[in-house]
Amino acid sequence: MATSARRRKAEPDVKPETAQDEQEPMTVLELNAEIERLTVLRDSMIQGARNEFIERIRSEAQGLGLSLEDLVPKAPVKAVKATKPGKAPISVKFRDGDRTWTGRGRLPTWLSQMEATGRKRDEFLVDKGLLAA
Repeated sequence: MATSARRRKAEPDVKPETAQDEQEPMTVLELNAEIERLTVLRDSMIQGARNEFIERIRSEAQGLGLSLEDLVPKAPVKAVKATKPGKAPISVKFRDGDRTWTGRGRLPTWLSQMEATGRKRDEFLVDKGLLAA
């Protein structure tokens, strides 16, 4: 019995506007309104407790001659990493109008179709100097 009395004291003196034992169940709108009211009450209680805590710490720190910097040291400044220069885009090695290929990866369909018709891949080289190499 003593534990239930302690629990009652620990709980804030907040009672719903409508007692559930005496009346019909609340509607969804009434529940939403009650939730909103209790949320506002909770938020104001939390803010009040925070303000009291900050003021208590502030006054104790001043009594001991401490500053904010003494209580909360500055965070070390992180060194900024040098960024790697971006890779240069891969140059196009084969072209047929708007269709291009860098020569890397899978052979594009357009080039394989051209080769199937008897054309040579070298015909589509952008830099014909690569042919000699």
